[in-house]
Amino acid sequence: MAELLGYTGEGNRPVETMMKDFYRTLRRVAELNKMLLQLFDQAILNKGAAPDPIELDDDFQLRGTLIEATKPALFQARPETILDMFLHIARNAEIEGIAAPTLRQLRTARRRLNRFLVDIPEAREKFMQLVRQPNCLQRAFRLMHRHGVLSTYLPQWSQIVGQMQFDLFHVYTVDEHTVRLVKNLNKFNDTANRDRHPICCEVYPRVSKKEILILAAIFHDIAKGRGGDHSELGGVDAYDFCLQHGLSKPEANLVKWLVNQHLLMSVTAQRRDIYDPEVITAFAKEVRDEERLDHLICLTVADICATNQELWNSWKRTLLAELYYSTQKALRRGLENPPDMRERIRHNQHMASALLRSEGFTPRDIEVLWQRFKADYFLRHTHKQIAWHASAILTHDDHDKPLILLSEKPTRGGTEVFVYCKDKAKLFAVVVSELDKKNLSVHDAQVMTSKDGYALDTFMVLDPSGKALSENRHPSVRRALVSALTHMKSERKKKRAPHKLQHFNVKTTVDFLPTKSGKKTMIELVALDMPGLLARVGSVFARQGISLQAAKITTIGERAEDFFIVTNSTGEQLNEEQQVQLREALISRLDKDKNTDKGKDSKKDGKK
Repeated sequence: MAELLGYTGEGNRPVETMMKDFYRTLRRVAELNKMLLQLFDQAILNKGAAPDPIELDDDFQLRGTLIEATKPALFQARPETILDMFLHIARNAEIEGIAAPTLRQLRTARRRLNRFLVDIPEAREKFMQLVRQPNCLQRAFRLMHRHGVLSTYLPQWSQIVGQMQFDLFHVYTVDEHTVRLVKNLNKFNDTANRDRHPICCEVYPRVSKKEILILAAIFHDIAKGRGGDHSELGGVDAYDFCLQHGLSKPEANLVKWLVNQHLLMSVTAQRRDIYDPEVITAFAKEVRDEERLDHLICLTVADICATNQELWNSWKRTLLAELYYSTQKALRRGLENPPDMRERIRHNQHMASALLRSEGFTPRDIEVLWQRFKADYFLRHTHKQIAWHASAILTHDDHDKPLILLSEKPTRGGTEVFVYCKDKAKLFAVVVSELDKKNLSVHDAQVMTSKDGYALDTFMVLDPSGKALSENRHPSVRRALVSALTHMKSERKKKRAPHKLQHFNVKTTVDFLPTKSGKKTMIELVALDMPGLLARVGSVFARQGISLQAAKITTIGERAEDFFIVTNSTGEQLNEEQQVQLREALISRLDKDKNTDKGKDSKKDGKK
């Protein structure tokens, strides 16, 4: 279509330019339509009569619920008064919109301006007054965007208007996404949203300078489409903007840091092992203090919710909450005072033992069982999880038969599936394949083995709607897993890849991340999100003699961005040769399957 309309260029450039023109034209048409409807309303419904105006100041008056300029060429003579109009809108709850003659004057002024408003000192002062207005986010900001004032004010904003994002993750253009992010910040002031955003509704009201967050929100994606790292480029723009608008250097540095690191908390929570003290310490060192942490959690949550309405769920809320509170605790304790792991183990064992004794188990029974478990097990589970697992294992009559537990209540926003059986090769691949057949997505996995060779694996799963599994499905899932693990076979259900994935070609990459401990290897895998992906990865691990310790599964539109912690067959970190072999095996298998799936889809489409 872009080609037929005469748009040319490399790659996606023709489509990008066409859609920018489309969105901008659509906005102008909508604005013109609003003006005409106002005039028709006054001329036909009100028979030409208009309410008496109420003077707001020398330049503006309120007529009914609409603000209007009192001088016919006000915006051309003094462009900074455009911002005065939006200051009135932010301050006065009676103003619902802009009168048609004033909109027409605004359109004319926008076309005739020979410089951006940001270059006018008086306009900069008024812009900061506006950003500091409590009702700016709720009332003025969206109108400023709708009527092209943000593009008239800030040259960088004019570049992202209608800027498409070519993936299945972002459902809005860059400018619309940013406007929604700013609007989401305002929701954190409303206690009605406390159940959905408990931390942010507690933190945001006590942020003393909310303009810091608003400016970070405006600039967080403003460099998209330029090439290069948009976070770094946006941070430079934000810093210069802050100094130009009279903020102090510490304030400008905070805004710049938020723009630079606006993805840090989301990536750490969803794609790192946040139960590893080293991960928390590294994150806390980057954050440095609680002020930054409070700002970052608000920006992160608002950003996720503005990206895609279906993206936010209780699983992500729980992950971010755990990261927030763990980091807060580390900062308050002092980074020079790492947590005592032995004390945490003793605490979890003591609390779990009390629960088990209340169920009638003897201290001797508990001690004998726990002697089989490694210390890491008690670090990575809560005392309630430990007691739940132990109670079921102690009453399990046949230890040659797999034991499958499913949490009755949502755990961390999902359903916890616990697997206890003799450890075998391909066990992980069999479990995730069976869960995939049940249309369940694995978002987190903790893979452990007892001292005597029993698997103690925990999988956090969500249903297709992103919620915990309904209780009436528990028996069928339990039976399927027991059967699959008994026979160590799970026929992968042939699922056709969604048709929309055919239009995307995600390059498969395997990166090995540095680790301080030197005991385990961390892997980051990026690939096309195709059905059965995790089972295929698990089968490659099994063939390569790789022992999986933990996994974090993240799907971003058409991309799977997964994180694994592994060791070799002897329980040690992978050496360079083993890393090369594993990378080649993963890329070869996933690329082969990706091309096979696409080929099958093409043939089916051809037959149709």
